[in-house]
Amino acid sequence: MLFNSCMKRQMFINRYKNKKKLNPEDLSRKSATFCVKRFSGSHTFDAIAEMLESVHLEFNLTSDKIAGSVSDNGSNFVKAFREFGINEFYVPESDCIETSANDSDSGDDSEPVDDDIVLHPDENEEVVITDFSYYQLPKHFRCASHTLNLLATTDFLKVLKKNDYEDYKDKHTTALEKSQCLWKSLRSLKKKEEVRKELNCFLKRPVPTRWNSLFDSWKQLFDKWKLITSREVQNIVSMPNEFDYSDYDHIREYLLWNEPLAKCIDKLQGEDNMYYGYVLPTLLNLRLKWKNL
Repeated sequence: MLFNSCMKRQMFINRYKNKKKLNPEDLSRKSATFCVKRFSGSHTFDAIAEMLESVHLEFNLTSDKIAGSVSDNGSNFVKAFREFGINEFYVPESDCIETSANDSDSGDDSEPVDDDIVLHPDENEEVVITDFSYYQLPKHFRCASHTLNLLATTDFLKVLKKNDYEDYKDKHTTALEKSQCLWKSLRSLKKKEEVRKELNCFLKRPVPTRWNSLFDSWKQLFDKWKLITSREVQNIVSMPNEFDYSDYDHIREYLLWNEPLAKCIDKLQGEDNMYYGYVLPTLLNLRLKWKNL
């Protein structure tokens, strides 16, 4: 497995090096890939933390240079940052406001504070002692695109398992099984080529690792519904249970509700012009579109 350890660091996340935030010529934000490493062995949370720490040390990326690291929602990634990550942004000593002796109520009787003790603002909370001699990872941000993709896939299937949605679940299962039968039949190169001649394109099919793949596949199927359900295509694929109007209506409804979410995911997973400033406006726009449906 190739592991880039979230090292495509956007220059603007360096909160204390303002001169490097923007390109001085066109004021565009910049990013750079530091390294790509092979991650051998088990991808346990401590191994992930060790890999990230080694990259940080190799490029002298101290806590005052990293505002945060972004990863997907993989359990081992999340655990690595939960066990070894800091909870707040690191503030360099030079940025701290100096307080005079008159500003302190503790006077000379105050006891020295251990550097390994993190004090919480809430006095009722338990004091947490953190051992930074092991690994120290920056603040963790979960990828917004991956989180929304889980909403459209994993969370959607969990909702269908509830008793209140039995009717919708049956319709969804039936339409999906017929679609999968169609896609599986096109594994034959001969059938695939014959269908391509009828549709003037190859049919897409869902891939678990490709976000929005079910939406994209059903969108194409819906757009070419008349051709796909024609006798010519049905004779080629030989489906045991052909599509009917109930399947058409369900796919239409699925696309109607998922199109705003699919567009949102596509926008947020952009490579060149996507930054955290886009996340909240995109989510608010998604909520507005769903309200107007």
